[in-house]
Amino acid sequence: GNWQRKHLRALELAYQSAPYFDKYYPQVAEIYRAKEWRYLAGFNRALFDWLLGCLGIRVPIITASEQGFEGTKSDLVLDMCLKVGATEYIFGSQGKDYADVVAFEKAGVKAWFQDYQHPRYQQLFGEFVPNLSAIDLLFNCGPDSLPILKNG
Repeated sequence: GNWQRKHLRALELAYQSAPYFDKYYPQVAEIYRAKEWRYLAGFNRALFDWLLGCLGIRVPIITASEQGFEGTKSDLVLDMCLKVGATEYIFGSQGKDYADVVAFEKAGVKAWFQDYQHPRYQQLFGEFVPNLSAIDLLFNCGPDSLPILKNG
């Protein structure tokens, strides 16, 4: 259907009063309208690249599907680390449930486990709601967004 138009309209209605809406909404709208996105992966990548740019994060991005990584679960993650030359890897909070830390240590890769405490910031309505999109953060906090994320 018209998911792109519906998403944009939902963003507009939810955030039109946000302090940085006028700065960022036109850029978001441009991504949504750039083409008729056939695959969500392509749209997500375009939005992700834009978000990184807005936050001032400059890192190389590679696509896992084009790298020939092998294995499953912890072995797959370790293979990824070794093939890209990583010396450290940050697992999500659930990584403790499946990570083979001994294998990582033997391979010379330090395993870390995330314990992200979501920082609070000013939102438009009511009680603070954590774990929303980075778009929520940008529309509400603009150039202060990266320092806020780093506090978590």
